[in-house]
Amino acid sequence: MEEVKILLTLKASQTATCQDMQERTDLKVQEAKADIKRLENIYDALKKLSGTCPGGNMLLSECPILDYLYPKDKE
Repeated sequence: MEEVKILLTLKASQTATCQDMQERTDLKVQEAKADIKRLENIYDALKKLSGTCPGGNMLLSECPILDYLYPKDKE
């Protein structure tokens, strides 16, 4: 909502320029790049974690993913 408010304020301004809008857009591009990088890191971690699990009928209590999330030495 805050972003919409900023854009509407720019649009309604008598002094705002295309440069103002371009700077705002460039800022959002940088924020999106940071979000993508963060999501790629999460994706990579989840894929690695998923690869540790053999699947099948093994009891969930023996799942390596749970061992990672809840190490037995912390119990």
